[in-house]
Amino acid sequence: MESPSIATFGLFEADLQSGELWKAGKRIKIKSQPPKVLSILLEHPGELQLRLWKVRLPLLLSFALVFSGVYHSPASAQNPAGSPSTAQRSHNIQVKTLPNGIQISAHGTILRITALRDDVLRVRAADNGRLPEDASWAVLPSSRTASIQTVPEITAGRMGFHTASLRVMCDAALRLTIADLAGKVLQQDSRSIEWHGHGFHIYKQKFADSHFFGLGDKPGPLDRAGKAFTMWNSDSFGWQESTDPIYKSIPYFIDYRQGRALGVLFDNTWRTYFDFGHKAPDQYSFGAPDGPVDYYLMYGPDPKHVVETYAWLTGPTPLPPLWSLGFQQSRYSYYPESRVIEIADRLRADHIPADALYLDIDYQDHNRPFTVDTAKFPHFSEMIHELAQMEFHSSHYRLTHREAARCQLRSLRHGHRWRSLCQKFRRHHLHRHRMARSLGLPRLHPPDYPPMVGNTLQWPTQRRRRWLLE
Repeated sequence: MESPSIATFGLFEADLQSGELWKAGKRIKIKSQPPKVLSILLEHPGELQLRLWKVRLPLLLSFALVFSGVYHSPASAQNPAGSPSTAQRSHNIQVKTLPNGIQISAHGTILRITALRDDVLRVRAADNGRLPEDASWAVLPSSRTASIQTVPEITAGRMGFHTASLRVMCDAALRLTIADLAGKVLQQDSRSIEWHGHGFHIYKQKFADSHFFGLGDKPGPLDRAGKAFTMWNSDSFGWQESTDPIYKSIPYFIDYRQGRALGVLFDNTWRTYFDFGHKAPDQYSFGAPDGPVDYYLMYGPDPKHVVETYAWLTGPTPLPPLWSLGFQQSRYSYYPESRVIEIADRLRADHIPADALYLDIDYQDHNRPFTVDTAKFPHFSEMIHELAQMEFHSSHYRLTHREAARCQLRSLRHGHRWRSLCQKFRRHHLHRHRMARSLGLPRLHPPDYPPMVGNTLQWPTQRRRRWLLE
């Protein structure tokens, strides 16, 4: 049986206490003693079997020093709750314990994992040595900035922390593992984050009994396992089962396995990709050509709790008005104006309870938002008031001001094309204002447009968010 003080490096065996080295049974003298921390690590020899072949001894010892210099002995690894954050450095890895998580830096890549609640984690990463702006179009500020105290766990070969529900572990290659406190692995990186210029891809371990549900109204089976999808809002009229992408982008899914559910929300506004074992059956992945690495993990263990947590992150559905619960008459389109009134009269004459009539794009002038085709609807304003007197709510298919802003968000790209975008919004607002005045509605005030310096957007985060949400 190998002595605890013997380290095996491929063809080499080193006795760190006596300084003796053997290769192929021949003894070689080591001139200097390795550091004491290696002796501590060698109390667990199974974790230090570095299979390095055809490498010179100085390189082997250098690698061992880098690998081991990050960690403290188990006796001093635990950072008491409430104590100041500490940083542990080596030539290539820096570990910083945070009150609510941990941050690890290696070779220019930063990985930060924080706990918003005992059952909710946020993972952020960057490859340029600096994390991007801490902002979100999807997650509520109160949830995004929530925080709890975590207990750090830094031992030989592992860096992480635990909450009252979850244990987070990360290895020297920045591969993340999430488990419950019983040791059941819920999610595990199958490889490190792959960076491709501004783009990236995140790979997770997939098992034969893994099931994936979510991504909104995507074609295909309810269980997304074995399929791949793209997120990019697209007008896909007449879509088929194989059509992708379609109308909405909801980058949220539930990973369900062996009675445990883990929700994932990928918070990135660029075109995003999800592969649930389509290319490789033993892993699933998600990524984007640009934007931040920023995703949230929500632990159940049951799917109902995951969905409730998703609502906590992104906000619950607003309570609809009472009339929206009634019958609403709709088809692809009603025109001309006389046909709309005819249908409303018939519903009332036949005593069919109805609260709304839907007008699709044919009321618009060449399908342009905030316009009316005066040939088909010569008295649009009077028609709306007549429907209101009959206690009908009229719903119009249109691009609202907020939707127009969000549809252009993906092409905004940090200020590029912003000047032309503002001009489009001003034109949209003018159409919207004219329609409102024709219907006797209050004046619609334009939003506060941002200042420009060249092609650079000069705008604080809160102001940008407030303007787009007005």
